Amino acid sequence: MTNHPHLRWFAFRTQPSTIVVVLHGGSESSTEPVTRLNTSWLRMWDFARAVAKRPASTDVAVVLVRNTVRGWNGGTKPSALTDARWVLDKLTQRHPDAGVILVGHSLGGRVACALADYPSVRGVVVLAPWLPGTTDASGASVLEPMRFDAGTALAVAHGTADLWCAPAQSLTFCNRAVAAGVPTVRAEMPGAGHFLLHRPGQWRRFVRLAVTAIIDRTGPFDGSRHEVDIRQPIGTAISDLQGATGE
Repeated sequence: MTNHPHLRWFAFRTQPSTIVVVLHGGSESSTEPVTRLNTSWLRMWDFARAVAKRPASTDVAVVLVRNTVRGWNGGTKPSALTDARWVLDKLTQRHPDAGVILVGHSLGGRVACALADYPSVRGVVVLAPWLPGTTDASGASVLEPMRFDAGTALAVAHGTADLWCAPAQSLTFCNRAVAAGVPTVRAEMPGAGHFLLHRPGQWRRFVRLAVTAIIDRTGPFDGSRHEVDIRQPIGTAISDLQGATGE
Protein backbone atom coordinates (compact mmCIF):
# COMPACT_ATOMS: atom_id res chain seq x y z
CA MET A 1 0.00 0.00 0.00
CA THR A 2 1.31 3.44 -0.85
CA ASN A 3 1.49 6.21 1.70
CA HIS A 4 -0.30 8.71 -0.48
CA PRO A 5 -2.91 8.69 -3.25
CA HIS A 6 -2.01 8.20 -6.88
CA LEU A 7 -2.76 11.12 -9.21
CA ARG A 8 -3.57 10.42 -12.85
CA TRP A 9 -3.53 13.66 -14.83
CA PHE A 10 -5.85 13.95 -17.82
CA ALA A 11 -5.03 17.60 -18.42
CA PHE A 12 -1.93 19.03 -16.80
CA ARG A 13 -1.32 22.78 -16.77
CA THR A 14 1.70 24.55 -15.33
CA GLN A 15 -0.43 27.52 -14.25
CA PRO A 16 -4.07 26.40 -14.04
CA SER A 17 -6.84 28.77 -13.06
CA THR A 18 -9.01 25.79 -12.10
CA ILE A 19 -8.19 22.22 -11.08
CA VAL A 20 -10.92 19.61 -11.42
CA VAL A 21 -10.32 16.79 -8.94
CA VAL A 22 -12.17 13.54 -9.72
CA LEU A 23 -12.94 11.19 -6.81
CA HIS A 24 -14.02 7.57 -7.20
CA GLY A 25 -16.35 5.38 -5.17
CA GLY A 26 -15.55 2.81 -2.53
CA SER A 27 -17.11 1.30 0.56
CA GLU A 28 -18.16 2.31 4.04
CA SER A 29 -15.40 0.42 5.81
CA SER A 30 -12.29 -1.09 4.21
CA THR A 31 -8.55 -0.68 4.43
CA GLU A 32 -7.95 -2.74 1.29
CA PRO A 33 -5.70 -0.90 -1.17
CA VAL A 34 -7.15 0.54 -4.37
CA THR A 35 -5.33 -1.08 -7.29
CA ARG A 36 -5.09 -0.02 -10.93
CA LEU A 37 -7.75 -2.62 -11.75
CA ASN A 38 -10.29 -1.28 -9.26
CA THR A 39 -13.59 -0.78 -11.11
CA SER A 40 -14.65 2.23 -9.03
CA TRP A 41 -11.47 4.05 -10.03
CA LEU A 42 -11.62 2.96 -13.67
CA ARG A 43 -15.26 4.06 -13.90
CA MET A 44 -14.21 7.67 -13.43
CA TRP A 45 -11.70 7.74 -16.31
CA ASP A 46 -14.40 8.64 -18.82
CA PHE A 47 -15.56 11.53 -16.64
CA ALA A 48 -12.04 12.89 -16.25
CA ARG A 49 -11.57 12.62 -20.03
CA ALA A 50 -14.90 14.34 -20.71
CA VAL A 51 -13.98 17.33 -18.53
CA ALA A 52 -10.47 17.50 -20.00
CA LYS A 53 -11.95 17.78 -23.51
CA ARG A 54 -14.33 20.63 -22.67
CA PRO A 55 -14.05 23.71 -24.93
CA ALA A 56 -11.82 26.59 -23.84
CA SER A 57 -10.03 24.39 -21.30
CA THR A 58 -6.49 25.65 -21.89
CA ASP A 59 -6.08 26.76 -18.28
CA VAL A 60 -8.08 23.96 -16.62
CA ALA A 61 -6.25 20.96 -15.17
CA VAL A 62 -7.99 17.64 -14.54
CA VAL A 63 -6.74 14.96 -12.16
CA LEU A 64 -8.21 11.60 -11.16
CA VAL A 65 -7.35 10.47 -7.64
CA ARG A 66 -6.75 6.80 -6.81
CA ASN A 67 -7.16 6.44 -3.06
CA THR A 68 -4.81 4.45 -0.87
CA VAL A 69 -7.73 2.56 0.72
CA ARG A 70 -11.27 1.74 -0.38
CA GLY A 71 -13.16 2.88 2.72
CA TRP A 72 -14.68 5.95 4.32
CA ASN A 73 -13.63 4.43 7.66
CA GLY A 74 -15.32 7.11 9.69
CA GLY A 75 -13.36 9.79 7.86
CA THR A 76 -10.27 9.08 9.94
CA LYS A 77 -6.86 8.01 8.68
CA PRO A 78 -6.49 5.93 6.59
CA SER A 79 -9.59 6.84 4.61
CA ALA A 80 -10.85 8.23 1.32
CA LEU A 81 -11.49 11.54 3.07
CA THR A 82 -7.97 11.95 4.42
CA ASP A 83 -6.61 10.96 1.00
CA ALA A 84 -8.64 13.68 -0.73
CA ARG A 85 -7.64 16.26 1.86
CA TRP A 86 -3.98 15.35 1.31
CA VAL A 87 -4.46 15.90 -2.43
CA LEU A 88 -6.05 19.32 -1.88
CA ASP A 89 -3.25 20.34 0.45
CA LYS A 90 -0.62 19.37 -2.14
CA LEU A 91 -2.44 21.10 -5.00
CA THR A 92 -2.85 24.26 -2.94
CA GLN A 93 0.86 24.30 -2.14
CA ARG A 94 1.74 24.03 -5.84
CA HIS A 95 -1.05 26.22 -7.24
CA PRO A 96 -2.19 28.60 -4.49
CA ASP A 97 -4.24 30.79 -6.85
CA ALA A 98 -6.18 27.98 -8.53
CA GLY A 99 -9.79 27.25 -7.67
CA VAL A 100 -10.87 23.63 -7.28
CA ILE A 101 -13.97 21.80 -8.46
CA LEU A 102 -14.56 18.37 -6.93
CA VAL A 103 -16.29 15.68 -9.01
CA GLY A 104 -17.26 12.51 -7.16
CA HIS A 105 -19.28 9.32 -7.50
CA SER A 106 -20.85 7.43 -4.61
CA LEU A 107 -18.35 7.48 -1.72
CA GLY A 108 -16.41 10.07 -3.72
CA GLY A 109 -19.55 12.19 -3.66
CA ARG A 110 -19.65 12.10 0.12
CA VAL A 111 -15.96 12.99 0.27
CA ALA A 112 -16.52 15.91 -2.11
CA CYS A 113 -19.41 17.27 -0.03
CA ALA A 114 -17.38 16.87 3.16
CA LEU A 115 -14.63 19.03 1.65
CA ALA A 116 -16.88 21.75 0.25
CA ASP A 117 -15.58 24.17 2.88
CA TYR A 118 -11.94 23.68 1.89
CA PRO A 119 -10.70 27.20 1.06
CA SER A 120 -9.88 26.59 -2.62
CA VAL A 121 -13.06 24.65 -3.47
CA ARG A 122 -15.46 26.60 -5.70
CA GLY A 123 -17.92 23.87 -6.53
CA VAL A 124 -18.89 20.23 -6.15
CA VAL A 125 -20.40 17.96 -8.82
CA VAL A 126 -21.53 14.55 -7.58
CA LEU A 127 -23.16 11.50 -9.11
CA ALA A 128 -25.24 9.03 -7.05
CA PRO A 129 -23.65 10.40 -3.87
CA TRP A 130 -23.60 8.47 -0.62
CA LEU A 131 -24.98 10.95 1.93
CA PRO A 132 -26.25 8.79 4.78
CA GLY A 133 -25.76 11.05 7.76
CA THR A 134 -24.61 9.51 11.04
CA THR A 135 -25.88 8.57 14.48
CA ASP A 136 -24.95 10.17 17.77
CA ALA A 137 -24.01 8.43 21.02
CA SER A 138 -27.65 7.79 21.84
CA GLY A 139 -28.33 6.23 18.45
CA ALA A 140 -30.34 9.18 17.13
CA SER A 141 -29.92 10.03 13.46
CA VAL A 142 -27.80 13.04 12.56
CA LEU A 143 -27.95 14.60 9.10
CA GLU A 144 -24.87 14.74 6.91
CA PRO A 145 -23.01 17.98 7.74
CA MET A 146 -23.76 20.90 5.40
CA ARG A 147 -20.36 22.41 4.61
CA PHE A 148 -21.51 24.56 1.70
CA ASP A 149 -22.10 28.29 1.72
CA ALA A 150 -23.55 30.66 -0.86
CA GLY A 151 -20.17 30.92 -2.58
CA THR A 152 -19.79 27.20 -3.30
CA ALA A 153 -21.88 25.60 -6.05
CA LEU A 154 -23.50 22.17 -5.82
CA ALA A 155 -24.60 19.98 -8.74
CA VAL A 156 -26.06 16.52 -8.16
CA ALA A 157 -27.33 13.79 -10.48
CA HIS A 158 -28.98 10.67 -9.10
CA GLY A 159 -30.73 7.66 -10.61
CA THR A 160 -34.24 7.03 -9.33
CA ALA A 161 -33.61 3.26 -9.16
CA ASP A 162 -30.37 3.48 -7.16
CA LEU A 163 -30.44 0.68 -4.57
CA TRP A 164 -26.97 1.41 -3.15
CA CYS A 165 -27.21 5.12 -2.30
CA ALA A 166 -30.75 6.27 -1.70
CA PRO A 167 -31.93 9.12 -3.96
CA ALA A 168 -34.05 10.38 -1.06
CA GLN A 169 -30.86 11.15 0.87
CA SER A 170 -29.41 13.37 -1.84
CA LEU A 171 -32.84 15.00 -2.21
CA THR A 172 -32.85 15.85 1.50
CA PHE A 173 -29.29 17.14 1.27
CA CYS A 174 -30.14 19.38 -1.69
CA ASN A 175 -33.26 20.73 0.04
CA ARG A 176 -31.07 21.75 2.96
CA ALA A 177 -28.53 23.31 0.58
CA VAL A 178 -31.21 25.37 -1.16
CA ALA A 179 -32.56 26.53 2.21
CA ALA A 180 -29.02 27.65 3.12
CA GLY A 181 -28.75 29.74 -0.06
CA VAL A 182 -26.35 27.38 -1.85
CA PRO A 183 -26.59 27.59 -5.68
CA THR A 184 -27.85 24.08 -6.38
CA VAL A 185 -28.78 21.92 -9.34
CA ARG A 186 -30.13 18.40 -8.83
CA ALA A 187 -31.15 16.14 -11.69
CA GLU A 188 -32.79 12.72 -11.69
CA MET A 189 -32.14 9.90 -14.17
CA PRO A 190 -35.41 7.93 -14.36
CA GLY A 191 -34.87 4.19 -13.93
CA ALA A 192 -31.10 4.46 -13.54
CA GLY A 193 -29.18 2.50 -10.93
CA HIS A 194 -26.02 3.27 -9.05
CA PHE A 195 -23.18 2.44 -11.40
CA LEU A 196 -23.75 5.03 -14.16
CA LEU A 197 -24.33 2.37 -16.81
CA HIS A 198 -27.75 3.63 -17.94
CA ARG A 199 -27.26 6.28 -20.66
CA PRO A 200 -23.62 6.91 -19.70
CA GLY A 201 -23.32 9.80 -22.16
CA GLN A 202 -25.90 11.80 -20.21
CA TRP A 203 -24.00 11.38 -16.95
CA ARG A 204 -20.80 12.57 -18.62
CA ARG A 205 -22.51 15.50 -20.31
CA PHE A 206 -24.10 16.61 -17.05
CA VAL A 207 -20.68 16.62 -15.36
CA ARG A 208 -18.93 18.48 -18.15
CA LEU A 209 -21.62 21.16 -18.43
CA ALA A 210 -21.92 21.59 -14.67
CA VAL A 211 -18.14 22.02 -14.37
CA THR A 212 -18.20 24.60 -17.18
CA ALA A 213 -21.08 26.51 -15.60
CA ILE A 214 -19.32 26.58 -12.23
CA ILE A 215 -16.05 27.78 -13.78
CA ASP A 216 -17.84 30.49 -15.77
CA ARG A 217 -20.23 31.34 -12.93
CA THR A 218 -23.12 31.25 -15.35
CA GLY A 219 -26.69 29.93 -15.34
CA PRO A 220 -27.70 28.64 -11.91
CA PHE A 221 -24.26 29.49 -10.54
CA ASP A 222 -24.13 33.17 -11.53
CA GLY A 223 -24.61 34.43 -7.98
CA SER A 224 -28.28 35.28 -8.36
CA ARG A 225 -31.04 33.50 -6.49
CA HIS A 226 -32.81 31.15 -8.90
CA GLU A 227 -36.03 29.22 -8.56
CA VAL A 228 -34.81 25.66 -8.05
CA ASP A 229 -36.37 22.38 -9.16
CA ILE A 230 -34.31 19.67 -7.51
CA ARG A 231 -36.30 16.83 -9.04
CA GLN A 232 -35.91 17.78 -12.68
CA PRO A 233 -35.11 15.12 -15.29
CA ILE A 234 -31.45 15.01 -16.24
CA GLY A 235 -32.31 15.86 -19.85
CA THR A 236 -33.90 19.12 -18.72
CA ALA A 237 -30.92 19.94 -16.52
CA ILE A 238 -28.54 19.28 -19.41
CA SER A 239 -30.56 21.52 -21.75
CA ASP A 240 -30.58 24.33 -19.18
CA LEU A 241 -26.84 24.04 -18.55
CA GLN A 242 -26.16 23.87 -22.27
CA GLY A 243 -28.11 27.07 -22.80
CA ALA A 244 -26.25 28.78 -19.98
CA THR A 245 -22.78 27.72 -21.13
CA GLY A 246 -23.30 27.90 -24.88
CA GLU A 247 -21.83 24.42 -25.41
